Amino acid sequence: RGLPRRRETSVHVVRLSALAVDPTAVTNAEFADFVASTDYRTDAERYGSSAVFHLAVTAKPDDILGGRPAHPGG
Repeated sequence: RGLPRRRETSVHVVRLSALAVDPTAVTNAEFADFVASTDYRTDAERYGSSAVFHLAVTAKPDDILGGRPAHPGG
C-alpha cells in the first residue's frame, strides 16, 4: 500500500500584489547572450551563495561537494 500521504496545508493566507510575467519564453542561449552583452551577475554569483540553497541545507560548508556552476557567459 505504501506510505500514507501527508495532509499538508497552508500555515496562513498569503496575498501577493500583481506581478508581470513576460509572455515570451527566454532560452538558456538567449539568457547567455544577455549575460555576455551586459555582464549581468546574479546575487548568488556576487555573494558566492544562494539564499534559497543556504536556507535548505543544514550541512557544514566543507561537507558540500562541488562549487557553483560556471558563469553562463563564459
